[in-house]
Amino acid sequence: MKRPFTIAALVGFAVGATAALTQTYLRQTDTHFVKTSKGIARIHTVRDENNTPVRVLQLQGAYESATYLDGNRYEPVFAYQQAFDHVFEEHLPSNEILMIGGGGYAWPKHVLSTKPEMQITVVELDPSITALARKWFYLDQLLEEIPDATDRLKLITADGRNYLEGTANRYAAIINDTFTGKDPALSLATIEALRITKTSLLPGGIYATNVVSEQEGEDISFLRDVVTTLNEVFAHVVVIPCEDTSFGLEDNYLVLASDLAHSFSETLPYDDDFLRNVLRDSR
Repeated sequence: MKRPFTIAALVGFAVGATAALTQTYLRQTDTHFVKTSKGIARIHTVRDENNTPVRVLQLQGAYESATYLDGNRYEPVFAYQQAFDHVFEEHLPSNEILMIGGGGYAWPKHVLSTKPEMQITVVELDPSITALARKWFYLDQLLEEIPDATDRLKLITADGRNYLEGTANRYAAIINDTFTGKDPALSLATIEALRITKTSLLPGGIYATNVVSEQEGEDISFLRDVVTTLNEVFAHVVVIPCEDTSFGLEDNYLVLASDLAHSFSETLPYDDDFLRNVLRDSR
């Protein structure tokens, strides 16, 4: 005898169908969830304005890194990561670079694959971020494909400021790309932190930091504060816009600072009225 089609059966069918659809969705978008110290990271695939598949690392509502899935997998996706190459426009005092904030290791992969003379140290606070970069963002593959990459890349698990306070190493360039979701790491943006950072630069070395706007580009208060603070520490500070229409509503700006007058391209002029507040450690 056939059993009556009950409400429970309907619910069971709906749950099963939802689970099946969810599994299909996860497969179609290449979605993976990874626990990090900042919360659950979502790794999934989107398409850029050219319909090219791009795997992204999303954490606390923000894209922290990305990679192409084809032969361009070692090239940075985001415009601001591409803009870090401005440090190579001028002669660097050595071949050693420090990057604080690994994320998906997009720019370090680019440097290792295109600048065979460069050595790069990456300081990343969260070992789970480095682990997912190895697995999902082709870091391990690059280290296998490029014979000397393991010798030219040094991975350090540490807080960026703590590392700067304790290291005796000095670098040609220091790149700061530290965020917690959408929020910058203020511990590296204060005048006290920047004075410490400067001691880790060689004479004529370059400090570069990524700064993001708020309120869909309308609020650049933090950019103004960063530029103001850097002007208290370095002789020369420039701003370069990094427009990226495919990923995110906010604007990115690359801020470069040095005691040597470098001739960087694509800089935005600013005057004293642009300057705002000096960022300081909280008392």
